[in-house]
Amino acid sequence: LSALGLWEVARTDKALRDETGALFLTSTDLSGKVCVVTGANCGIGLHTAAQLARLGATGVLACRDLAKAEAAAALIASELESSGAASNAARPKGGAVPMELDLSRLASVDAFAAAFGARFGGSGLHALVCNAGVPAGLRQHTAEGFSLDFGVSFIGHFELVRALLPALQATEGSRVVTVSSVMHWFGPNPNP
Repeated sequence: LSALGLWEVARTDKALRDETGALFLTSTDLSGKVCVVTGANCGIGLHTAAQLARLGATGVLACRDLAKAEAAAALIASELESSGAASNAARPKGGAVPMELDLSRLASVDAFAAAFGARFGGSGLHALVCNAGVPAGLRQHTAEGFSLDFGVSFIGHFELVRALLPALQATEGSRVVTVSSVMHWFGPNPNP
């Protein structure tokens, strides 16, 4: 929340928690803002994209599997419709746009950046949420030969930020948010 500049709102009474304890901001208006969320077809990425849409932003669901991204976008649209957020004039009108992005292939990163520019070039890029990742320890490699976990979680996101940097720099107040995990707790302690 603080990375998106929403922490002050979260500390006020304008925030609610759902039945799982997750924090939902209720009054921040992100109408007209465009936010890319990698790995947005499930988990934290899906919930991030859905909340951005609830607040009025256009969430670009940047996912390796376009069919899963389309299903996630349909789920978000259905949730917005059932909550009345999509049709209520008093509420911001957000949405979810599925786009293909395979962070394990740098050519896909460049293709995504070009497609994003063609589709949203005049809208700017207000936030890039680097969320996608794969479990460590998979004995697979990216097209460029990096280990899959390092290639997707680090190299792919680095290249995505590089490719979208002109759009980020052209948008006042833009942010890059990196989501991390607690998986480091399961590795060996280098300083016993």
